[in-house]
Amino acid sequence: MGRNLKIAALVGMLAGMLVGIAEAVAVAHGLHRLPAATVSWLWLITVGIYATVGWATFGVLGLVTGAVPPLSRRPLVAFSALGAAVVPLAILLGHPSTDPFRWAWAVVAAAAAGAVTGLIAGRLARRTEPRPDRPRSPRRYAWWLLLWPVPFAAVVAVLGVRLAYPSPRAGAPNVLLITVDALRADRLGCYGSRLGLTPNLDRFAQDAVVFRSAFSSAPWTEASLGSAFTSLFPSELGLVRGNRLDDQVRFEGGVFTPQPTLAELLRNGGYLTMAELVNPQIRRDRGFSRGFVQFRNPDDLVLPGTIFLPRLGRYEQWFASTSLGRIASARTGPEPRYRALPGVDKDDVERLVRDAEDRLARGGGRPAFLWMHLMDTHVPYRSRAVSAATRAAFPHPPFAITDKFCKDLVWKRVQISEQGKRYLEAVYSDQVRHADLWIGRFLQYLKDRRLYDNTLIIVSADHGEEFWDHGGFEHGRTMYDEVLRVPLLVKFPGGKDGGRQVAQLVRSIDVLPTVAQVTGLPIPRGIRGRALTELLADGGSASEPRELYAESTLYGEEQKALRTADCKLIFRTESRKTEVYDLRSDPAERRDLSRDEAIAAPLRERLMRLARESEQRGAWWAKYGEKAPPLDQQSLERLRSIGYMAK
Repeated sequence: MGRNLKIAALVGMLAGMLVGIAEAVAVAHGLHRLPAATVSWLWLITVGIYATVGWATFGVLGLVTGAVPPLSRRPLVAFSALGAAVVPLAILLGHPSTDPFRWAWAVVAAAAAGAVTGLIAGRLARRTEPRPDRPRSPRRYAWWLLLWPVPFAAVVAVLGVRLAYPSPRAGAPNVLLITVDALRADRLGCYGSRLGLTPNLDRFAQDAVVFRSAFSSAPWTEASLGSAFTSLFPSELGLVRGNRLDDQVRFEGGVFTPQPTLAELLRNGGYLTMAELVNPQIRRDRGFSRGFVQFRNPDDLVLPGTIFLPRLGRYEQWFASTSLGRIASARTGPEPRYRALPGVDKDDVERLVRDAEDRLARGGGRPAFLWMHLMDTHVPYRSRAVSAATRAAFPHPPFAITDKFCKDLVWKRVQISEQGKRYLEAVYSDQVRHADLWIGRFLQYLKDRRLYDNTLIIVSADHGEEFWDHGGFEHGRTMYDEVLRVPLLVKFPGGKDGGRQVAQLVRSIDVLPTVAQVTGLPIPRGIRGRALTELLADGGSASEPRELYAESTLYGEEQKALRTADCKLIFRTESRKTEVYDLRSDPAERRDLSRDEAIAAPLRERLMRLARESEQRGAWWAKYGEKAPPLDQQSLERLRSIGYMAK
């Protein structure tokens, strides 16, 4: 029995190490976004985990088969055969393939594994045979088998914890990012609005830097937030244009670029990263959970094979691609999706704020990064807070604001009166007021807990909203300023530069390098944005002017835009038509100057250069890139409920 147990455990450890090496090779081949030093540690951890699992599994087999005479007489042969079979089985089950050459290599691997494990285990077994003058009891075998893997497993655990939980920098500030879906900058008092909708944000602006000319890289959520979180152009994200549903473009893929995201950057810097979101376009399967220790979105698509192990840090994406990770993903469920509040819809900002307060209260002493995405200002404007002024002005609403009605307006299938337009804008303004109320409450919560001063707070939007500024409604189909312009309020730790107004053009892709610089983390190479702190240090006049490149329309013909502080060019890729505007004399973009080559030619040249650069990466993703799973019926219905994909 003792000899059987010893040989089984030795063979199991050796077989586990071989499987771990095979898994590490396969996963390293499929993942390109991790630095080389991290990959080396992950190799060691992977091999260690599989060796420990193999030791334990074969140890149990040794106990069981020790009572079987044929196996107990020749344990070396029996367990070497089992160990050999584990290697190709793990390769084929964990990384399935119909390629016959893959199966052939698996057979070769089995033979090689059998020879190696048999040879090594046999040599080790003979070396550890008890001498006649020093016999070993079965109890000694049990202790030997129990204690031998303990230091091995301890080393694996320490490496894993150190890699998953890096130490934060001393005095590192907290980071809070609040994005409000479809929030127009001109609805905020600090941006010139006289409607009185945002008293809390206007008060916050006195502590923050107000960037008056901030712009998003795309007119819809997934592309714009993906671009902001990676500081790349939308076509560099892995978003690939697919077929169309009616007039709406379907996009495959998501935030699958090798470039680290904002959450990964902070996670690797020792931050506790948390997300409280609502929107079916920013889910796990679209890549937005990358880097988050806690990621909660009630619109998450939960699929078999989608892993929910939120505390593995950098090892999570690696482990999820291994055989053990795939098995674990089928056995684990998602964390609680959100906390139910009586009378409060899951889309409501109140629910998000209360959940975020609960998150921070349980955060411990580590610096935290919290991202909140609010949906109150997105069609169909379903918040509870319709003001008394709106009810008085429209005692009999001209129509019900449903998802189908909103999409019919986008596609111009229905006509709307001037009164109807005013009604939609009034309801939208009510949602802005409601969002401001609860953002103000959350900021007060930070002050009450003495977190406000040492927190980098960024309030912005994914895009704006059109209310017939250019004859249309909603967002996703144009590149005019009412859709691309977003508010951007940045409060630096300690209130530095509070109350300052910056008129120079800035972009949402500048957020990532700004956060990196403020938190003392390395700015990733290859990004498109530049830190806003550089602009502030230059006294508001950067040596090299920023320019906005935007692309990726959700409806109709694909459009690309290049905007400088003074001019804008919009290019339609299929019809090859251009629009050019002089923003100094025509800020509302009414007079097309595309025939003026003195203005149009240099803009067109720069836009085409940027488009070629970004589309080269986009073409690579279309052919080789990772794809998000197809939308199921539940996800389609949810998208329809917020105005997308309505027939």
